[in-house]
Amino acid sequence: MVMIGDMSTKYPHLQLVEWPFQTTPDQNFYTFMADRAQVKSDLRVILRSLSRRNTSTIHLIWSWYGAGKTHTLRHMEHMCLNEYTGLLPIYTEMPRSLRNFCDMYRSFAAALDFQLARDCFLEVVTSPMKETIEKELRMMSLDMFNAFSTLCTGTDQQQDIVLRWLRGESLSVTEIRPLGIRKRITTADDAIRAVDWIVRLFNAGASLSEGGTGRVIWMIDEFQQVGQSRPVAREVNNCLHSIFNRCPNSLSLFISFSGKPEKSYPSWLSPELADRIGVQKVVVLPPLTKSEAKGFVRDVLDHFRPPGYTNTDFGFFPFQEDTVDLLLEMIEEDRGEIRPRSIMQYFTSVLEVAEPLMEEGELKEIEEEFARECLEGRLLEDPT
Repeated sequence: MVMIGDMSTKYPHLQLVEWPFQTTPDQNFYTFMADRAQVKSDLRVILRSLSRRNTSTIHLIWSWYGAGKTHTLRHMEHMCLNEYTGLLPIYTEMPRSLRNFCDMYRSFAAALDFQLARDCFLEVVTSPMKETIEKELRMMSLDMFNAFSTLCTGTDQQQDIVLRWLRGESLSVTEIRPLGIRKRITTADDAIRAVDWIVRLFNAGASLSEGGTGRVIWMIDEFQQVGQSRPVAREVNNCLHSIFNRCPNSLSLFISFSGKPEKSYPSWLSPELADRIGVQKVVVLPPLTKSEAKGFVRDVLDHFRPPGYTNTDFGFFPFQEDTVDLLLEMIEEDRGEIRPRSIMQYFTSVLEVAEPLMEEGELKEIEEEFARECLEGRLLEDPT
């Protein structure tokens, strides 16, 4: 085994630049996707198509619990920003205490890059075609138009008020009226109009450049939570359907939810919204086979190796290959299925015990018996 180490390697004794198995991943994890070759291929096909046409679309990502649904969305977000032009991802998670569609809008607004939206607005109002586009945006919502005008020309205090208004915060009439804004965003219709306006803004900005379609990709994670209340589910479905009808171009909804995939759509997805999906391929995230799980572990370790190595330099180090096989067998025996989240839980539980011993030179590699002892008597959280 080739040993490589430099100042950027946080764990030189493990031959890793960062901790590889995280149950709550950070941004470093979203830049890659371990194993899941079919899912990666499906995403590339979808995103390539969306970057080359204007028609609005709806897509489903259906995942077993703990099978990597959120990571898939965040990796797709990374792909949109780094591999394609004109795709503007907005990742939101369904609010835990969802009361109405305005709560969903607030999540949407909180995730929106308003600096990017402001730059797009400036491009629109300074273009040779500004009169036509301005007229359309004013007619759609004078409040939104005035709000973005203030973002461009207002004082710091005025801009702060506008940002709070755009994010659906509670403001008094005396705060917003001087800025040309008549009412707060408090109803479903208000929220629908705001999302529609933002989609049209990005589309208008893209039409003035050589870049691309200016498509907004709204990724809604944990959508199954909408089913906890029928009235709320009905309102959310109706509002999303209304937004989709208002935006025939430049909008893609990625609706992601957990649960074992079935042949029919979940009951909390309205027939009207399901009908809009048409025959789009559903991206499915099942548990991993043993072979896939082994590839997953290898990919995760490879991603965090020091620069200048080849894949054959380290293998599964600091784990012996037999230890990897053992841990995957234990996961399958304990959980019944092998899922990415379970892999992260089991492998990090062993590595956190081994790491200080390897740093002190008391342990060279993680063998099977050591892994068994590490997990003996541990209560690992069930990902379901």
